[in-house]
Amino acid sequence: MTPVAFFVVMVLCGAATGLTSVTPPAVVADVVPPEDTGVGIGVLNTAGDLGSVLGPSPAGSSWISSGATGASARRPRCCWWPPASPHACARPCPARPGEPRRQPNDDGASNVVVGMANRSRPFRREREGWLDSLPMLGDAVYRLYERRLEADLRGGALPRHVGVILDGNRRYARARGLETVADGHRMGAEKIHELLDWCHDLAIPYVSLWLLSTENLNRDETELGDLIEIIAQTINRIAADPRNRERGVRITAVGALDVLPDQLRRALKDAESVTADGSELHVQVAVGYGGRQEITDALRGLLEERQAMGQTLEEVIADLSPEAIAGHLYTSGTPDPDLIIRTSGEIRLGGFLLWQSAHSEFYFCDAYWPAFRRTDFLRALRDFASRQRRFGR
Repeated sequence: MTPVAFFVVMVLCGAATGLTSVTPPAVVADVVPPEDTGVGIGVLNTAGDLGSVLGPSPAGSSWISSGATGASARRPRCCWWPPASPHACARPCPARPGEPRRQPNDDGASNVVVGMANRSRPFRREREGWLDSLPMLGDAVYRLYERRLEADLRGGALPRHVGVILDGNRRYARARGLETVADGHRMGAEKIHELLDWCHDLAIPYVSLWLLSTENLNRDETELGDLIEIIAQTINRIAADPRNRERGVRITAVGALDVLPDQLRRALKDAESVTADGSELHVQVAVGYGGRQEITDALRGLLEERQAMGQTLEEVIADLSPEAIAGHLYTSGTPDPDLIIRTSGEIRLGGFLLWQSAHSEFYFCDAYWPAFRRTDFLRALRDFASRQRRFGR
């Protein structure tokens, strides 16, 4: 089905469920499902993309209700970030407690409404929405869009090493009303297996996952105990999965491993031993990891090595170089990440691979980690492929 034909189908479906008016676009260049599932339909932005298909207003914007006409009917009532043009939004939306601010769409283009949905009820991102109520149609939307993204990636430069900051498990659990935050961690752990599938399908040979920071070790005892157990189970499952053995998956752990509980240390050691022969997909799990601590430990290791060699402090200073320090990092022997993805809308590294990310590209995604989709991953890769990496030259 072509994008134009697909748009017609969506208009017909929308007419039966309260869609007030639709102005067909002259050209539908891309079908872009929403980042979250709420009430709303169809946005054609100035980049030529259908910014929201059977999903929310762009990135959670609130639409002008039914009956609006003229210019006011052709733009959202409000949006979360300053609009790209005066025609993108009428005014900024107030922030919702506990939710990240969201851009009008992920491509940064201004939006022109081609369909409106009446928002008479409070916004419920997780439980309302066209994609939730029409799962088969929603699946078709995402498959169509994923095919488009995959086509865009053909012949493009893909990263060899992807680092992922798996953020937002607790906020996801609270937003969904789950019983405990541990349920959010469990759902996030399931997403890891999907991510490894995606990386295998795209022949990405290195993946680094930040599962536990040194600061996380100071969390509530009950939550930390649940998290340690979930990480250990996840590592064991990856190592024991016959598919991963066939795929040549190799697991290595990086971090201040000596401060971890015995249960988790044993799980990491066993996983490294079982997968030591893997050579196709290197999965580097950062557990008890902090970027500053890594650099401190690297310098300490370098000084201890040079002292054992009998060098004086003056000789050590004379020989000191970035390469010498890099040889003592936790990740020594692994190429630096080309792309680092952080979920949950936070725009910071938080200490992840501080040394190694000097020339990395960054991609920040609004979705909480358990809600991270293959679509989001492909978007990140498309964004990476569009950049010109000059490495300071």
